[in-house]
Amino acid sequence: LVATPNGSGSQTSNLVLLRALFKMGIPSSGKNLFPSNIQGMPTWYTIRCSQDGYVARREHVEIAVLMNPETAHDDLTKLEAGGICFYPEGAGYELAREDLTYYRMPIKQLSKQAGVSASMRPYMANMIYVGVLAQMLGIELTVIEAALRWQFSNREKLVRSNLSVIRSASDWAAQHLTKTDPYQV
Repeated sequence: LVATPNGSGSQTSNLVLLRALFKMGIPSSGKNLFPSNIQGMPTWYTIRCSQDGYVARREHVEIAVLMNPETAHDDLTKLEAGGICFYPEGAGYELAREDLTYYRMPIKQLSKQAGVSASMRPYMANMIYVGVLAQMLGIELTVIEAALRWQFSNREKLVRSNLSVIRSASDWAAQHLTKTDPYQV
C-alpha cells in the first residue's frame, strides 16, 4: 500500500514499481484508489504480488509506504501484525504499534543530496521510496531502470534524473537500514 497526496507524482513511481515486479516474473497487479481528483487529497495505490496469481486487493496489507500525514493513522490500521511501514523522517506520525517494523526515510535530505531542484522535490520524493523499497525488498535496479525507460519512453534526461535519485536512495538504505523483516520479492 502506498498512501500519498493526489497530484504528487506518485502514479509514475507506483507504475515503475509494478512494472519492475512484473518484469522480474512476479505475478502482480496494481490498483489506484482516489476518492477525489482534487490535488492534495488522499490517494492510495495497492500492489498485490501473489505466487498464485491473485489480483484482488486485500483488506489488510503486509507493507505500507505512508507519505500522506492526513491518512497515516488510518493506514497503519490496515497493516497486518508483523508488517512493515516505510515513512518520511520528520513526518510526526505516531508509530505506536509494537507489532510492526518501521523504516524511516530521510526524504528531504536524500532529495537535496541527489541535487533535485526545490520545485521538483515533492515529485522526486516518490522515487526515493522506490529506491528504498528496491533495496529492502530485493527489487533489481536493472529492472527498475528498464521500467523507467518504458515509463518515460526512453527520454534519457528523465530516465537519468529519476534513476539517480532511486540509486541514491537504494545506496542510502543499504548503508543505514538494517533489515529486520521477512519480506522480499
